[in-house]
Amino acid sequence: MSQPRTTLSLDNIARRLDGAGIAWAVFAGAAAAAYGAARPLTDVDILVPSVEGDRVADLFPEARVKRREDGSVEQIGLPGFDIVAGLTAMNLDAHMAARLTRHQIVGVIVPVIPPEDNILIKAILGRGPEVGKHDWEDIALVHQ
Repeated sequence: MSQPRTTLSLDNIARRLDGAGIAWAVFAGAAAAAYGAARPLTDVDILVPSVEGDRVADLFPEARVKRREDGSVEQIGLPGFDIVAGLTAMNLDAHMAARLTRHQIVGVIVPVIPPEDNILIKAILGRGPEVGKHDWEDIALVHQ
């Protein structure tokens, strides 16, 4: 018999990450929502430093962990949340962490990456409605 998957709240995830002293920030669609995108949130993407991947995975034993070819943690999947340990094009480093701002998302005040970093990530990914994503739409929102 398989165990039921635990559904965590953003508040619970924030407490675990903050309690461990791990730098983190919301990015992608949830960050776009914090900056004014009007569509409903379907999930919350969280960026952590790539060097913290194993520590973060240990904080969420109920998660599904995806690893890169070198064995490092790439993504930690939880229902409604994806925690990404660095992106190919961008990592949560000290320079980005210094520019984080705090915004309310689903009733929780959280760190959010700067709009320009979110634009960069979305431009690199460049996904559109054909794959159910809103990267170009979110970029256009910032230029309105």
